[in-house]
Amino acid sequence: MGDGWDQLRSGDQGALLALYQHHYIGLINYGFKICGNKETANDCFIKVLLRLWDDRAHLPHVKNTRSYLMTCVRNEILQHLKTANRHQANINAYASETESVEQPYEEMIIALQSNVELQKKLLKAFQCLTEREKELLKMKFYDDLDYDEIAERCQITKRTAYNIIHGALKRMKKELHQDGVNVIELYPILIVFLSTLFQ
Repeated sequence: MGDGWDQLRSGDQGALLALYQHHYIGLINYGFKICGNKETANDCFIKVLLRLWDDRAHLPHVKNTRSYLMTCVRNEILQHLKTANRHQANINAYASETESVEQPYEEMIIALQSNVELQKKLLKAFQCLTEREKELLKMKFYDDLDYDEIAERCQITKRTAYNIIHGALKRMKKELHQDGVNVIELYPILIVFLSTLFQ
């Protein structure tokens, strides 16, 4: 592969730099969506690359390096957040926050992981969507595709893709609000929720 994956598997140390340079911008932005901190995203990306180097003899052949690395980075960030907040046993108060208070991204993510009731309400809201809406939300927030890529894959216009996703988010927020959950920023929560739903 041109991005260095096959070279990494064969033991070429220079492939680490090639992978870093080829995927840095996309994966750091993706990691930032999850944790809200570019330094954390960068650290986790580097940890993933170093772990891949250590395990290079056992790495699988992958058709989509970017997708494989996204999964690795997502898991690394979620594990980092879980470890960093393990001592905060009572961080599950997200659903009771008022609309005027915006929680940090990391607290929202930990709250989602530890709050079973919130997970159920998110699933209920997600199930209210059409199959088309679910499909596009998965592409946007799980597969990390941009609107141009979604439009091309679904054979629709970019504007249509945006409208479907925007409408789905509004519907989910409305359903969550009716269930007593006031969501200020749905994006980071949705990323983590979909990662658990489709993993």
